[in-house]
Amino acid sequence: MSLVRNAICAILLAACGTDILFGQQDIKVTPTINIRMKKDSLETVRQDSQAVAQVPLPEFDIPEYVITGTATIDLPPAERAATDAVTTAFPPVLRAMRSTLRDRSIEGPNERNATYGFQSVYGWNGRAFASIGTFFTPRLEAWVGRSDERYRVDVDAGYGRTKGWVRSSDRTEANGSVAGTYVLSGDSPLIQDAQVDARAGFRSAAYRFFGSMVPDLRREVSHTDVTVGAQCLSNGELPYALRLSIYSMKASDSARAVNEGGIRFGVRTLFEALALPWELSFRIDNGNLSGFRRGSQSYFHLEAGTWTDIGPVSLTIAARVMSARSAGSSQLLRFYPHITASTALDGIHALHLAFAPTLEHRTLAAAVSENPYVSSQTMLRPTDVRQMWTLSLSSNWNSRIQTVGSVEYRHAADAPYSLDTSSIGIWSLAYAPSASIFALNVAAVATLSPNDYFASKFAIRSVRFDQIDSHVPYVPKAELELAYTRSIGTALSVSPRMFGSFGRVADPTGATLPTLWQLDVRAEYRLLPNVMMLLDLSNLLDRSNETWRGYRDRPFSITLGIDVRW
Repeated sequence: MSLVRNAICAILLAACGTDILFGQQDIKVTPTINIRMKKDSLETVRQDSQAVAQVPLPEFDIPEYVITGTATIDLPPAERAATDAVTTAFPPVLRAMRSTLRDRSIEGPNERNATYGFQSVYGWNGRAFASIGTFFTPRLEAWVGRSDERYRVDVDAGYGRTKGWVRSSDRTEANGSVAGTYVLSGDSPLIQDAQVDARAGFRSAAYRFFGSMVPDLRREVSHTDVTVGAQCLSNGELPYALRLSIYSMKASDSARAVNEGGIRFGVRTLFEALALPWELSFRIDNGNLSGFRRGSQSYFHLEAGTWTDIGPVSLTIAARVMSARSAGSSQLLRFYPHITASTALDGIHALHLAFAPTLEHRTLAAAVSENPYVSSQTMLRPTDVRQMWTLSLSSNWNSRIQTVGSVEYRHAADAPYSLDTSSIGIWSLAYAPSASIFALNVAAVATLSPNDYFASKFAIRSVRFDQIDSHVPYVPKAELELAYTRSIGTALSVSPRMFGSFGRVADPTGATLPTLWQLDVRAEYRLLPNVMMLLDLSNLLDRSNETWRGYRDRPFSITLGIDVRW
């Protein structure tokens, strides 16, 4: 295997190392920064051309880092192979805020499609993907959809498995969904060009606690959800969006099972008052735990805010009322302000300052998503983030280079962290009475040439408990990620990616975990205009990484795939 790995490295160096700046001038669509905005922020629905300075802030969200910030910058590859499995319950749906508050004529199909994200080409389209990898790791995905001027229907499904690289590390997963969207017509402004949508989906996974003292302990996790929603952006007087979701999650560990289910409902609207634009939003999540473990949990969020420009500064002011209760915890009620100020310093730089304390709701589904080896009996508590300050500087140096840097401070009560108290390889969530977090984040993207794209991000952070002098398990003190895409001709691209995580400990006593280093390489070859061949080389240096102590990450592996789209 080492000979194969060395040969592959030599080939990749030969492919990527020549004429970086003098390669063929094949015009390529340059990826842009893929930004996930803050879930509870007014900026999720605001896109004001005058507020250029409102930039999101970087966060480095690896699975084990549960005490993190609130926004994410992903290093964008040339093309995402698949979407994230976990989606936000209430995604941002109201866009172009100020334009919706002005009188508008009835939109034609093209404008409506741009508003709601429909494709301009109607008819059938879809995707089929198949791959096979080392350790017998097949993966099948299929998606098919049809759209017209006023509707879209999508069906997708996926299945994957692996025999595993060590004893009991086998894993099986599956997913599927059906979704539809329809744009209404009518004389009433409440329904004229309003969009209604519905989705039903599931995803499941089965795996073992292979790095624990009971390696054959098998866990099966399944998620189901049914969501319906409506939004009307063309109503100039009162644009609105609402969403209702019924969800459930079941975690079965051998003979024991815990069910988590509930209902989420959210409403968001915009209006004008006192010569100012306003946003009002409301969310509620009411659920319960049943089976081997019982309890109820709830979350309530009411927010009202406005924004205005004071000279060169764009100011947002909002008030939040939040209430949260998790199974086994008492009810928390908080009233917090949410204030942001941003300004364009010149044609290159933009400065953003935010103060956004919040109350974070915690569910068992989220805990299992962050750490697949957490006990289903783990204690769940809301986290009271009493201080959250962020200062960021965004710079568009030229058409080729962009950077974002931020400094963040958070102070939270009941801050969660992962703890394996008995050292058996099964974790629980522990909670520090209070914790302080200071982080410095830097991200940059650069188009070196029409055929070369580079991205990087770096973070250093200090996390400490205020009342106790101990280390915080699984929180890295520094992280680095580098990504590069090299296009060769019109058909071939090679994309290496390196990730490193430093300064992690396994327990509060400071037992050091080895530095986590990983180098991955993806090669894509366009066989036909709609057919792509893929080669993935994971952990090319065959590092013995452990995201969680005792659980070895996948060693060097090769995956071959084919992606067909129409």
